[in-house]
Amino acid sequence: MVQTSYDGKTGQIRFFDPIGNDETKLRARDASALEPTGGDPFPVDLDGAFTLRASKIEFDRVPSVAVRQPDGLVIDTCLTPASEIRHEGCAVVEVCTPVKVYIRTEDGVVVTTRENSTSIDFSGRIPVTLGARVKRDRPRTTVITTDDMSDVFDAITAFGALARPAGPERSFPTLRPHPPLIEFGPEAHVPDYLAERPGRIRIDVPGTYLHAAMAAPLAYYLGAAVEIAESEPGIRVDGEPLTTWSTDMEIESACENILQRTLFLDCLARRSRGYGIDLEERAAVDDTLAIDWEAVAELEMADRLHRYEMIPAGTIADQIPAWTDRAFAVPQRRTIESLPFLAYDLVSIHRPRGGSSNGHVRARDPENDLVSMPLGAEEPVGTDPAFPAALRNRLNRDGGNETISVTVVCNDRRMLEEHETVEQIYAGEGAVSIEVHPYEGLGVDELASVLGRQTDYFHYIGHIERGGFDCVDGVLDARSVSMVGIEVFFLNACQSIPQAQHLITAGALGGIATRRPIANSGAGAFGQSMAEVITRGYPLAIALRLARAQDRFGRHYHLIGDPRANVGSTESGIPYVGEIESAGKNFRLQLSTVLSWSVGKGSVGAFHIDKTDTVSLNPMTKTFEVDPPRLEEFLSREEVLVRWEDRWYWSEECLEELRLTAV
Repeated sequence: MVQTSYDGKTGQIRFFDPIGNDETKLRARDASALEPTGGDPFPVDLDGAFTLRASKIEFDRVPSVAVRQPDGLVIDTCLTPASEIRHEGCAVVEVCTPVKVYIRTEDGVVVTTRENSTSIDFSGRIPVTLGARVKRDRPRTTVITTDDMSDVFDAITAFGALARPAGPERSFPTLRPHPPLIEFGPEAHVPDYLAERPGRIRIDVPGTYLHAAMAAPLAYYLGAAVEIAESEPGIRVDGEPLTTWSTDMEIESACENILQRTLFLDCLARRSRGYGIDLEERAAVDDTLAIDWEAVAELEMADRLHRYEMIPAGTIADQIPAWTDRAFAVPQRRTIESLPFLAYDLVSIHRPRGGSSNGHVRARDPENDLVSMPLGAEEPVGTDPAFPAALRNRLNRDGGNETISVTVVCNDRRMLEEHETVEQIYAGEGAVSIEVHPYEGLGVDELASVLGRQTDYFHYIGHIERGGFDCVDGVLDARSVSMVGIEVFFLNACQSIPQAQHLITAGALGGIATRRPIANSGAGAFGQSMAEVITRGYPLAIALRLARAQDRFGRHYHLIGDPRANVGSTESGIPYVGEIESAGKNFRLQLSTVLSWSVGKGSVGAFHIDKTDTVSLNPMTKTFEVDPPRLEEFLSREEVLVRWEDRWYWSEECLEELRLTAV
């Protein structure tokens, strides 16, 4: 549910998404009071609508903008700076900010994008209607399963019963409903509206937890039933085999590849359903494929799947975005209970690796791949009790703060220097809308009270023994705190993972902790790196990797809980990193987006670097050749981490370094 606040003096309106911790701010010029309104003024479902009088609405960013007819049909789009749309009469303006905003006017509109801002002008001070929509959904119900595999498969089949919308616009992450939760009980129960077997597609796999997990994301997206294979595993459409599999490796590979290509081709087809964004990927394959996209867009999923299977894999392979997250599942109940969240994020689920006889293996952890998003932290999905608990804790996120709340606790006077440094970082110029709550030398009861208070980010500096947090009057075991208000945390203390697990069990989403003793000097340096990265909107797994890349002590720190948990949002709304190389008198600038709670598969983005910069699917990597003035403009635009000559810098620091190099 979007939370809305309004400052009548400045005309600033803030829409906040407590699940994704995203916000969008805008200014209404010559604004009247903001009043709730009824009716159905927009072509999509929104979390409430408001009216006010205003002459102009302004955003301090350049998102993609679509001007639509009241029925949703696209009239025109603005995708880059220095663009303009003029339209007379009734229109709905869709602004793709971190929390998506919709603006309806009855009397014409002019949309203008500049280098760092967007304005929406009306024909005078007139009534306009505003609404907003979060980018993530919540489960609406729960299905109950027993240990019987037929009941487990029925529960996963309920994911497919939510295959709405069924057209290619389902590829938009903001339009897909969240699968129901799964719980184990003495008797199976699926709500009536989910119990009917979905559509014409069926996925047959062996009757095990592992195979159920591998099939779940594909079944969710296709709207397919999942059945225990009586003969050869495979996908069947209208009872006829579409494809069959002989080995577990083939099942794993096919479930991932079919999901990838179906989502990708749906993204290309949705252009023909009124979503007027010309994707770079579609332009790249159009001449080769010669597909009638308008006809494809009108097909049911089963028929689209048939049509997509006719396309040779090699003709589109280079254009499909790299899937940078995957989970390695183990055959346990916790794995099944995690599937609604993994399926919703379209995470590829793989067999255990490493030859472990009991299936206990580590999740993918590519230390040098900054745009990868491993799932399950340092443990396989299903073996670490913190991981499924963290996923469920997403549902309790309710926000409510106007600012990001950061709590810093230092319980060791020898580490006060780190405390003072990180407090300055959190409260500094680059950290927007952060409220810092510092504490020193807390006792057991005081620390327990602090843990129970709502805070977006908890940074602990001190010592942790086997029994818990060291306090001035004893030791606090996090198990004694039944519920914490912490969302994301960093426990900068020795061997802190056991206490981190307890924090997640008590309500936290995820954090960074240690397995082994760490030196005070190294801990202080890494604490500063984390402080700089985490509050700038990078998801937790990426924040850890970026901090590790900046600091050699980072290898001692590990992620626990939900790797997509984040604190705040990036200035652009899409987290990304950059690399810069010299190219003669110019520079080669490579930019890569990363997946997060609010940037999912099927979403789009653009970097607005030059006139050839087109809209592409996330996650994406693009390379530009830019002259020094253009590079300087980019580095001055927002704070983002960039790599230059084998070192990582914040963009302003990199700009100074490049200026010094030029001198």
